[in-house]
Amino acid sequence: MKDKTTPRNRDENEIMGYRDVRNTIHESHAYIPIRPLYILQLHRDLFKRAGLSYGGHFKNVQNYINETRPDGTQFTRFIPVALYETEEAIEAICSSYERTLSVEAVDPLIVIPAFICDFLCVLPFNDGNGRMSRLLTLLLLYQNGYEVGKYIGIGKQIEKTKDVYYDVLQGADYGWHEE
Repeated sequence: MKDKTTPRNRDENEIMGYRDVRNTIHESHAYIPIRPLYILQLHRDLFKRAGLSYGGHFKNVQNYINETRPDGTQFTRFIPVALYETEEAIEAICSSYERTLSVEAVDPLIVIPAFICDFLCVLPFNDGNGRMSRLLTLLLLYQNGYEVGKYIGIGKQIEKTKDVYYDVLQGADYGWHEE
């Protein structure tokens, strides 16, 4: 990735887009508010190189978290918020995050994963929700003085424990719609 090269396909363009957004976060995290507009801009930049029209827009089709069992049958693990609720839900989690941090009663290392869990329960985009959650985690950690992203790749750490990650996410979203 360090060498200058032209991406050969959509996957490589998406990797380059991820790198671009990660670099933006590394360089400008102090100037990126946690607001829906800025989340949309990061999502747009994530897909800009791939030329996909849905980059920078909230979902336009209902999405589900499905799992395929070893026998080939599928089941739905979680149903995110409906299309018409998405923008309001993202606004609500951003506002809640800011309010909670401003009170200084809860450690950011508790507030950050709560925000990310809420983000993943909303599942605001047609594609790229997992990548955006990792990028937002990096952004929030930086903004709260945790510069771990300079030393390790958060996405790589999540990938190593993907099964556990999804099991924990499923447990965390139990009853989410009911608050």
